[in-house]
Amino acid sequence: MPDVFVYKQTHDHNFAPHVSRGRLTLACCKPRIRRVARVGDWVVGIAANTNRFGAEPGAIVSAFRVDEKLTFSDYWEDSRAKGRIDRIYDPKGAPKGEGKIHHPRKDQQEGDRRGLHVLVSKKYRYFPHAQPCVMEPGLIPRLRGVRDYRRLPRDSIKETLERIHAYPQPTVLQHAEIACCPPGTAKRGCGC
Repeated sequence: MPDVFVYKQTHDHNFAPHVSRGRLTLACCKPRIRRVARVGDWVVGIAANTNRFGAEPGAIVSAFRVDEKLTFSDYWEDSRAKGRIDRIYDPKGAPKGEGKIHHPRKDQQEGDRRGLHVLVSKKYRYFPHAQPCVMEPGLIPRLRGVRDYRRLPRDSIKETLERIHAYPQPTVLQHAEIACCPPGTAKRGCGC
């Protein structure tokens, strides 16, 4: 049985995770999850209590199965990643292009690189902030803070994944091509 990792999202700017061209990637933020998640595991992002996109706290923003786990170098060289806004670190780990906007501070960049991997998914559900997937209280565990994450208890994995898959997928991905941390707000970071 796969593990299911749950974490809080304070932002929904389509950067972490990034949805584009039929793939969802998590290349920045959540370094502990990116280090330990394995191919076949699931990652679920829930709206934090103090989120900046108006979602109900605890609503599911994204859920994805890890289909590939790439190094930053492999992601940089992967032709499928060209033009993606989360492809910000070159093979030597230096931020390039969009990285200077999304994660301008050294501590943010170091946190990203500690994740070691980029998680890639072709099987995902993305619920933009206007149409989140609201779950029943108690199904998703409580998290202490935005850097915290939990593995779902084994006895709730099947039910949680079934409910996520049964929830209607929005027909329009409203954030499909927008950038994270618009100019002037990057100094606050993206809550990762």
